[in-house]
Amino acid sequence: MRKPHLFSLMIAIATPITSLSLPAEYNQEDGLHGEIQLLLGGLEARGKDIVAPGNERLTSASAQDLSQRGESFDSGFILPNIELGYLFNQGQNEVFWRSNSEPTSEFITHSEIGFSHQFYSGINASLIISPAALGNGTTVWQDPFATGNKRKATQAETNGFGIDIDYLLDGSLSLSYRYNNTQVKKERAGQSLNNLTKAQQRQLERDNTSHYLAAELTYMMSPQTYLISDIHYTQQQGKQDSMDASLPGVNLSLYHFNYEREYYAKLGYRNNRYQNNHVVFNKKRNDEDINFTAGIRFHQLIGNKWMLDALVSCGENNSNVDFYDKEYYLLALGVSREF
Repeated sequence: MRKPHLFSLMIAIATPITSLSLPAEYNQEDGLHGEIQLLLGGLEARGKDIVAPGNERLTSASAQDLSQRGESFDSGFILPNIELGYLFNQGQNEVFWRSNSEPTSEFITHSEIGFSHQFYSGINASLIISPAALGNGTTVWQDPFATGNKRKATQAETNGFGIDIDYLLDGSLSLSYRYNNTQVKKERAGQSLNNLTKAQQRQLERDNTSHYLAAELTYMMSPQTYLISDIHYTQQQGKQDSMDASLPGVNLSLYHFNYEREYYAKLGYRNNRYQNNHVVFNKKRNDEDINFTAGIRFHQLIGNKWMLDALVSCGENNSNVDFYDKEYYLLALGVSREF
């Protein structure tokens, strides 16, 4: 059974509208189903830590003082997204694979496979595995602090597992848990800084494990309009003490649909509180990240089961360490096919 995702342009996954209000066994037939989407867009951003074409080199001014803010740049992107599922046992069970990339400045890829079972009470439980082998993770700089030459990118690969429990409280409450282990390939953070000792350079290693908890509450304002709020918390423990952090956050979303269109808007906030001093900047990093995304989906403009998507997104991360300040503006258009 399919988890009752709302159509979320934020993470580029679309699901049937009927799954918003009814358990999957009432609106899904046994067999293969899914959706493929391709998003194309442009990004205007500012931030030294953002990995994107046009932002490889720290400017000569910022190279003299790493604590200065980054300069703005433009970049394009292509994001393929896919969701496949197979329902069996009269819609009670499902195996699935979902892979999507967030259209934000970080472009984090979430890829997970899992098994779901719906109980006779209507409650749905899903067991999930998120393997790095399927592209789960994101792209980071090998050495974010390198000056002079162009910085090189590498992968931060994440392996994890989790559980989702949906349709609690008559379908209005969902609970999620994730455990993730992230390892940065070709980790070279701080190796360009000659004033750091080898021990201090090791403190900049970004490998970490994390526990993520979330609760989502859905309120049906009308049969076509939903208000969704969620609160989530991540406890992160680094291989080095400098990566230990707590990350609480909240999201508020509004969703409306009719026969021809779907509308979506989401406001998110997250506070990243690191527990130990940063080796380079000699202070405890504290970030406040706020973002907004709005999107629209058009049905049957180019044929049955074909959809056109458009979204805009913007966000800002304010940090007490200017190196990690960032802001972005994003516009994307896409086409989707469900089956």
